[in-house]
Amino acid sequence: MNYFHTEDHEDLRAARTRPIAFALIWILLAVLLSLEPLRAQDIAAPPLLPEIPQRDYLAGDYDGIRTRLYERGVDIFANYQGEVFGNVSGGAVLDSLGQTRDVASYDGLLTFGAILDLGKLIDWSGAKIYFSVLELHGSSLTHESLGDIAGFSNIYGYNTIRLGEVYFEQSLFNNQLQIQAGQLLSHDAFFGNSYEELFINGTLDEFTLLSANLPYSPLFPMATPAVKFDLQSGKTFFLKAAIFSGSVQAQSVNRHSVTFPISKSSGAFLFNELGFHLNSDNGGLPGDYSVAAFYHTGTRADVGYRPGAVIDGDYGIFFMADQMVWRQNNEPGKKGPALGVWTRIGGAPAERNLVTFYADGGVSLLAPLPGRNDDVLAIGAACSKVSHHASRFNQTEGGQPLSNESVVEVTYNLQLAPWWQLQPDFQYYLKPSAGIHAANAAVLGLRTTITF
Repeated sequence: MNYFHTEDHEDLRAARTRPIAFALIWILLAVLLSLEPLRAQDIAAPPLLPEIPQRDYLAGDYDGIRTRLYERGVDIFANYQGEVFGNVSGGAVLDSLGQTRDVASYDGLLTFGAILDLGKLIDWSGAKIYFSVLELHGSSLTHESLGDIAGFSNIYGYNTIRLGEVYFEQSLFNNQLQIQAGQLLSHDAFFGNSYEELFINGTLDEFTLLSANLPYSPLFPMATPAVKFDLQSGKTFFLKAAIFSGSVQAQSVNRHSVTFPISKSSGAFLFNELGFHLNSDNGGLPGDYSVAAFYHTGTRADVGYRPGAVIDGDYGIFFMADQMVWRQNNEPGKKGPALGVWTRIGGAPAERNLVTFYADGGVSLLAPLPGRNDDVLAIGAACSKVSHHASRFNQTEGGQPLSNESVVEVTYNLQLAPWWQLQPDFQYYLKPSAGIHAANAAVLGLRTTITF
């Protein structure tokens, strides 16, 4: 029995056939478009290329169009993330001799869209509309050689063009309450922090307590109909609550995210988070602490002793904390070296989930080198413990006992220009796929992020 790949594997494999050159074409086009046409009066002007690294965006201001649109309430955005990774050792065992498959892969994500400020456009105070479109391409080491639960990348998905998040937002009571309604992702609203956003591995972003247990949930790239409330009580306490459609379809079924399934029989996803900000306004070292829970009202299959049995509902509870523990300069708005730590710990019922306990955490060093105030060095680790129910059932089916999967990631985010980041990355897996015919694996890669 395969617990780890709920998508149609062959469909995913067939969908990844676009070459690496596709991503390179996007980058080349962006560079060409950024070179504004020369006019006669510009011939004697200094070359444009030396000015490009100082821009906020690679494509510049579009001859003032971007600024004029923003002043009128239209904020356009576009960025591209591309990454090449290689499984240099270990991974899924292919035969009785214990041989593994060392392969390389490329995948990329183009995101573009706009934010409409209705206050500027139609004098509707505190209201905005957000929409985005995603273009995903490339292959996945998870499917090709690792067989891991976590997912080596947080930008990989079924190869297609799909609608991203689309929602209306209203801010009330002096911005203390924000309400969003539309097509949303749960991670953008819950269980994230400013430190873990840097990591590339999937579970250090959307953790396996959700991604492995509820694969058809509102996780990247599958935004789903939802309503979210975010209440800030002064500058200290906060409360978040949301209800998402429980009818999220597989990526290979809802290929472009233009169907919006809502089904009573599939239930709903409920998310809640309560926490507080530490030192948010007194000049001290800032931190965030919260407890959160999710609940799915639909039915779940028993992963243990009763094949085919159905259980009503599923849930998980977790704790999150991130805290800056040191910074060299305490002057407001001034950059400099700083050190932050973070953790997330949670659990879910063993009889209805693959992952029953999860813990991750890490350390981030801002401005790690002299003169590199925008760079970040980060180390993170995660452990996903597999349910003993799932392990015993796997053995009754002739498989191996399942234990846990752990991954360690070391990454460095290099800010080459305001619009360009380069990120070398190393990941090491202990027991990928929790011990199902897999050897400890090392993954090495490089990601680039370009803002147009």
